[in-house]
Amino acid sequence: MIQKNTVNITLHLHEVDEVAFASSLDQFQMHQAHQGKHGRWYVSGLPNQEFEYFFLVDGNVMVPECRYTVQDDFGAMNCRYLP
Repeated sequence: MIQKNTVNITLHLHEVDEVAFASSLDQFQMHQAHQGKHGRWYVSGLPNQEFEYFFLVDGNVMVPECRYTVQDDFGAMNCRYLP
């Protein structure tokens, strides 16, 4: 069941073992992404509000291609979700 006012973030990667998601919604705590079919990894039920995020793929930070980016406090880039 899809909840109103929530968003899903999807990442398409083949041949990886583990994907985690971190966002500014909770001070960048790591959350396991769910593995779907055909290399699809997703995080669902996120609030439909502005936030920054990145992924940890097999232990390595990954910022996917995204429409909006922002520089973090360490000089790296994060994706920015805007509703």
